[in-house]
Amino acid sequence: MSWSLNPNTMVITMTMSPYQDPIQFVIGPIHEYMHAYQTVYGYSEKAVASNQMGQSLWRGPSWWMEGSATFVSSLYCYQNPVLFEDITDRWDWEAYSRDLNTHLNNYKKSRKTIQQGATYDDWNLLENENLVHEIIYSGGSIACVFLIQQCRSLQKFMEIFPLIPEIGWGEAFKKSFGMPVEAFYMKFQKFVANAKVSKETPSEKESWCGFLKER
Repeated sequence: MSWSLNPNTMVITMTMSPYQDPIQFVIGPIHEYMHAYQTVYGYSEKAVASNQMGQSLWRGPSWWMEGSATFVSSLYCYQNPVLFEDITDRWDWEAYSRDLNTHLNNYKKSRKTIQQGATYDDWNLLENENLVHEIIYSGGSIACVFLIQQCRSLQKFMEIFPLIPEIGWGEAFKKSFGMPVEAFYMKFQKFVANAKVSKETPSEKESWCGFLKER
C-alpha cells in the first residue's frame, strides 16, 4: 500500500499470484484495506499540521497497527466464506484455528512482549533480531483476540477507530475496551501464559480462541 497527502491518494496493489497462495490472495488485500481504514481514522488535522503523523498519540503502537490489520482481515474472511467460492482452498475453522495457533506459538517462542513492538525504534531493534513478525504481527493479532473477547464482536471492536482522531489512541483504547493500556498489557500477558497452542487439531470452544468459531 502506498499513499500521499498531496494529492490525497491511496493505492493498494497485490504483488503475489492467486496461484501462489489463494488464501492470502483473498486475505491480503483486506489486510491492506485495514491500513487504509486506520489511516483515515488514525490522524486528525492537528496531527498532520504539527507533523505528528508518526506519533503513537494518533496512530497507535506498531503491534496495534499490524496486529489489528492481521486479525481483522483473517476474522472478516472467516465470517464471510463467500469470498472463497471461486477458489479451491477454504478458510474454515480448521484453517483459521491453525493460523491463530501459529501466531500464538510464534509469540510465545519469542520470549518478548508486545510492549517491545510499540515504536519505530522498536521495529528496527526487532528487525535486527529477526523478530518483527513474531512480536508485531503475531503478538499484535493475539492481543486483538484478547481485546475482541472483551467487546464480544467485530463490530464493537471496530468502534475504536472513529474515536482516535477525536481523543487519541490511548483514550480511545480505554473507552472501547474498558481498561487503560497499561492494565491491558498485564492482563494480556496472563492470557498468553494460560493459552495452550493447538496446531494439530482445531481449538475447541473452551480454548483461548474457541469463541471465534461461531461465525
